[in-house]
Amino acid sequence: KALVTAQVAVSLLMLIPMGLFLKSMVNLLHVDLGLKTENLITFRLSPELNGYKPERSNTLFMRAEEELAAIPGVTSVTAAVVPLIAGNNWGNDLNVEGFAGGPDGDTNSRFNAVGAGFLGKMGIPLIKGREFRESDTRASAKVAVVNETWAKHFFGDKNPIGRKIGTAGSKSPMDVEIVGLAKDSKYAGVKQTPPRVYYLPYRQQEDNGAMSIYVRSTLPVAQTTQQIRRVIASLDRDLPIEEMRTMEEQVKRNIRSDRMVLQLASAFAVLATVLAMLGLYGVLAFGVARRTREFGIRMALGAGSTEVGGLVLKEVAAILAVGTLVGVPAALGLSRLAESQLFGVKAYDWTVVAGAIVALGLAALLAGFLPARRATRVNPVEALRYE
Repeated sequence: KALVTAQVAVSLLMLIPMGLFLKSMVNLLHVDLGLKTENLITFRLSPELNGYKPERSNTLFMRAEEELAAIPGVTSVTAAVVPLIAGNNWGNDLNVEGFAGGPDGDTNSRFNAVGAGFLGKMGIPLIKGREFRESDTRASAKVAVVNETWAKHFFGDKNPIGRKIGTAGSKSPMDVEIVGLAKDSKYAGVKQTPPRVYYLPYRQQEDNGAMSIYVRSTLPVAQTTQQIRRVIASLDRDLPIEEMRTMEEQVKRNIRSDRMVLQLASAFAVLATVLAMLGLYGVLAFGVARRTREFGIRMALGAGSTEVGGLVLKEVAAILAVGTLVGVPAALGLSRLAESQLFGVKAYDWTVVAGAIVALGLAALLAGFLPARRATRVNPVEALRYE
């Protein structure tokens, strides 16, 4: 009984963390990304690896946007230097007009160079100002769009529109004007709190060696990807298409490690529970066999089947109670160590603890059902002859 009680405690030690990781995964799958992933296909082009010069690369990207947008069923096409929700963090320090950062001020910001109409095409709401246009090229004034977190950090509640920014450095002029303010959205990862981000038009950048393209279409994915490959091949047959997948697949890849942890935790939890229930069944079955004569005497003296079965189930309850008293504190301590891996869940989530106890209790009742049923079917006459 002591060994089985220890197995019950170990089961809870596995079940509670598994429940926490499961709840964390549910939260990740339902988190607001700040953009629309439906019917969106992404892929990457790296013409610089084929020997393209920056000017030729930009021309290729603009032609790709135009040709892809002409595919029947395609509703929007845009591009970004930094792929979204792909684990990439590109950033630099800035000079910001009106922000006295000083040596202790944090002027670092994430960055992305994107195509015209990027925010609207990706489903990122624009709060005020304007988006980038196709006319925002190197021949026009330099412009930028910032997100809410960026604006709040540098300007608080003040309007950032019209302010100037530039790359940090005494020789770098503040010659980029903020023309738009966008809602926060996920940048590098699903679990990441939206950082402060500023966007620039990729048409105004001098060195765009690679670009992620985003195509939104009403057609089936297989049909759209076939058309995309045809278009890119028409632009350059020797240019490979990299990492083509739907945006939903990209999000799942971003939380792949969390899925693996959940799968491992689930496997260990199920294994520990099955072993505990097998041990519990064995102990109860052995106990019923030893107490056959006792049960027969009780029934001969008028005890009902409910009372006899209750004796067996009381043993189940006792083992489960002691195992719970030991296992729950140990499981909470273990969960505390893994809390940094959770998303939107605390280690001391009592709904998960209660769920684990209920699940283990039902499994224990199932393990004790057959021995209890066998005890209630003891024939008093045969039991009195039992040795």
